[in-house]
Order: sequence, then structure tokens, then C-alpha cells
Amino acid sequence: MKVGGNIAYQETCQNIIKEYQDKGKDYDYLGGIVAWPCVINNGLTRSQLESVGKLINGAVEDNPSSYYRLNTLGAFHYRMGVLLKDNGDSAGLNSFQSAIESLERSQRAFATSRAARISELRDDRFHPPFTELQEGRAIDWIFLAMAYWQLDQISNVDSANYKAKALSYHEMVKRSMQNLLHGSEPDSARQIWNRVELEHLYKELGHLVQSGRQ
Repeated sequence: MKVGGNIAYQETCQNIIKEYQDKGKDYDYLGGIVAWPCVINNGLTRSQLESVGKLINGAVEDNPSSYYRLNTLGAFHYRMGVLLKDNGDSAGLNSFQSAIESLERSQRAFATSRAARISELRDDRFHPPFTELQEGRAIDWIFLAMAYWQLDQISNVDSANYKAKALSYHEMVKRSMQNLLHGSEPDSARQIWNRVELEHLYKELGHLVQSGRQ
């Protein structure tokens, strides 16, 4: 996202779009995966974002309960909102609200998925009120915080930011404990990239909040 700047980012996403936009419904399951790199950052044109939107909407239609895909849908709506707002289009406000709705769906889908998994692993049908599951994932909260900020819902921004960082810390501690219990293993490429994504988004959120408080 840094090497080559916006031009390189646009070209990369354009190649992704070109490769997958005409694949048809048999490839809808890939929509979330290929759309994600194109919503992690601002900088795409409106036509490019609209093409990304078709990819991720197809993916969500293919599997409406996937919290990964719903998170990507929320990120798409947020990026579209930023683009519209920067161009003086009031429709950006609707996009930010759509982002919040999609991200909240992602949180609920995550909680449902994890609760079902826990039930499979237990034989006493005990269903504790897992707060962390209900709160979702850090990647949901970061985009929620940014969408709240764009809608001037300032009271929600700090809360969402705090929860994002708390969940990130919780995941880091849990991974460290697993390494201690089962032997230290190097982080996978996916885990490393997850941290890079979170750090990038934390910086973006920090810049937003700082600019609003100057």
C-alpha cells in the first residue's frame, strides 16, 4: 500500500477486478477474498469501487452468514462513503450507515458461528454469555469507529476504538498462551498479514480522530 502509492494500488485492484468481475456466479465464493485488498485502503475511483461492490455483494449473497464477507461488505460501504463525501456527495452519509449495518451483521454472524462451535465441543449444552464473542472482532470495531466518526457520532468512536484494541490484545495473549502450551511456533503468513492490516487501519483511525480534535 506504500510502495508506488495510489497509482500502484489502483493498478493492482484494477487487475484483480478485471480477473474476477466476469467469472459468473460459480466464482461468487471468491468475492470476499479478492475484494478485501481493494477495501483495506482509500484511493480507488468510483467505477473501481462499484466493481468491487459487485464482487463482495455476490459473495455475501452466496453466503450471508459469513462474518468475513460481511466485514468486507462493511469496509466497502465505508470506502464508498469516503469517496462520495470527498466529492461533496451527501449520499456518502448513507454509505457510512450501510457500513455500520454490515459490520454489526458481521459481529452477530461471528458470535453465532463461535457459539455453535463451542456447543459442538461441549456435551453439557451449557451456553455461557461469552462477552468477547458478542463483541465480535477487532477488524469490525476499527471500521465501526471510523464510520461513527464520519457520521459525527463522536461518543461511539472512543468506545469502538477501545474495544478494537482490547480484542487485538486479547487475541495476541491467547496466541502466546497457545504457543507456550503447545510449543512455540512461528506465526503464519496470515497472522502476520492480519497484524499489518490492523496496524494500518489503527493509523488511519488515529489520523481521523486527531484531525477532528485539532
